Amino acid sequence: MLQFNVTAPDGTWVVDMAGDGDVREGSADEAAATFTLSDEDLAALVRGDDDAQSLYQRGNLRIDGDITFARKLSFMNELV
Repeated sequence: MLQFNVTAPDGTWVVDMAGDGDVREGSADEAAATFTLSDEDLAALVRGDDDAQSLYQRGNLRIDGDITFARKLSFMNELV
């Protein structure tokens, strides 16, 4: 389970990658990793205009928990 804390505007979302996958608004105590980034940066990540590594290196992405999930965020490019 991954949690996304989005800023500007603020929102918290949980992505459960088990089974068919599920996305819901809210938080999860059992999240393996929590990603904090702006709405604009999240949109760039989903569009494929930016990647997690460059967002992290520029200080635009905070990762708490298992950092290995950051490498797997490319699955979001298929959501557009």
